[in-house]
Amino acid sequence: MQVKDGAAWAGLEYTKWAADHGIEGPEVKIVPTAIVYTNKSKYRSDVSVEPYSLGRELAFGPPISMEQYKEQFFSDEEGAARAAVKRLTRAIERQLVETTINAPDWDTLYIARMARDLLWEDERSIDLKEFVTISQTLVDLFSTKDATPNFCSVRRHLLEYYSLLQSTHLTNSVLSSLPLPETLSPTHPTPLPSRLLTLSILVRDTLAALIRLPFFLFPLILHFPVYVMGRLAAGLSEHEEESQAQNKVVIGLLLLMLIYPATFWVLWAVLSFTSYGALVAGLTVWAFAYYHTRLVNDNYLHFKRVTAAWRALVGVWAPTRWDLSLAALSQYTTPLTPPESPWVERSKRSSTPDLPAQATEPPVVLKRTRPASRRIMRHVLRARGEAVRALASVFGALEDAGENKQVVACAHLARRFGWVDEVKVSMEEQGQGPVEVQVQGYRHAREVISFLRLRGAKIATLERKIEGGWAGTLVSEEEDGTPGGSEDGEGEAEEDDIVWVPSESHPKTVE
Repeated sequence: MQVKDGAAWAGLEYTKWAADHGIEGPEVKIVPTAIVYTNKSKYRSDVSVEPYSLGRELAFGPPISMEQYKEQFFSDEEGAARAAVKRLTRAIERQLVETTINAPDWDTLYIARMARDLLWEDERSIDLKEFVTISQTLVDLFSTKDATPNFCSVRRHLLEYYSLLQSTHLTNSVLSSLPLPETLSPTHPTPLPSRLLTLSILVRDTLAALIRLPFFLFPLILHFPVYVMGRLAAGLSEHEEESQAQNKVVIGLLLLMLIYPATFWVLWAVLSFTSYGALVAGLTVWAFAYYHTRLVNDNYLHFKRVTAAWRALVGVWAPTRWDLSLAALSQYTTPLTPPESPWVERSKRSSTPDLPAQATEPPVVLKRTRPASRRIMRHVLRARGEAVRALASVFGALEDAGENKQVVACAHLARRFGWVDEVKVSMEEQGQGPVEVQVQGYRHAREVISFLRLRGAKIATLERKIEGGWAGTLVSEEEDGTPGGSEDGEGEAEEDDIVWVPSESHPKTVE
């Protein structure tokens, strides 16, 4: 994270100007505010204005007073004013980092997102007040390279599943809502769902959506331009989630500002432009907007379920020879990464020593075409099973590691739940020059697991699925034990993934 000095300069300059002119009154204060989206690019996702305080329900961070900075800023000593500004900027930066989600690289952030979606299958089951803390805990967990012996394999499975979901425009929440057979062969990574079962799922979800459609048809027609234009506007910024969210909000609000007044005028005209008619028209438009808001989430969820059921049906019923080969699949198993911002100075390290270092972003992958469902759905379902199994193995290994097993944590969470080690490091090679204190935080692994469980993580459910109650992935119907694909040796490669590898072995780089 990079915070500019503008806010600090403005606050301190005003304080000095007010003191020079004898202006009395409340002092200027800077209030850090963190806005975190649960999913910037998805329709009807939530936004959290995260409180800074630990346990208190505040909408904004504690105000930063100029009192402890103004004496140095008012000093005539050369460079004192700039030093005071830098100190204040570091204080702002520290609070912003503590109220947002920060990862050392994009892969770790995506892996933490995928783990969160698997642990909380219902997208809205996480308390927004805990969203940032939960997400940052998972980021820290998957930043601990020696967390488990199979750490690299776990990261790879979670990252592949995340990338395949992004490539197919599906979500784990929707896929998890599809009931699948409770059979799991001990000799195969995953079993094949019944063809008739997938058809029955499609029929069930289609009927459920059609039953709701008459009650939502008129709001759907009236708001259809908003949906379409919002989707087109998001496509203007393919690799920038912030721009996608911004475009959707702006276009949606502009269209609603046209649709609702036009509806009001039409209703008022029908009621002969009377004062009573204006009241009725206004209340009708308000009730209509409220009715749409109440129904849109449920209908949108059922629409996504129908779409997912249809794609699963096509993927399961299609011949295995239609499946993408491993070579063709590889382009969809690496997630797209946003372009590096030209406004961020990557050559400079974080101005605050105890903040997490931000790694250079990997190169951006060019826009790729959406794969056909009949060719990729088997891979998506198989990746889902492997990701669940890998995630369950992480928590199982951490539980078995004992009380002394520790994982890294960002400084503010370590101070809250664990402990912090401080190391004095010289900034120059020969031990001369300024010395700064670097902070490394830690938490006990069992405390992390307990923390996640208390906030609703379905860790035990993951374990039950592995024990024999979940069949979210596929093996080939036509080959004995070999996962679907067109290249020989795939089965053996997948079998190797569940072998525990000593931590001293060379890790496989995730790109």
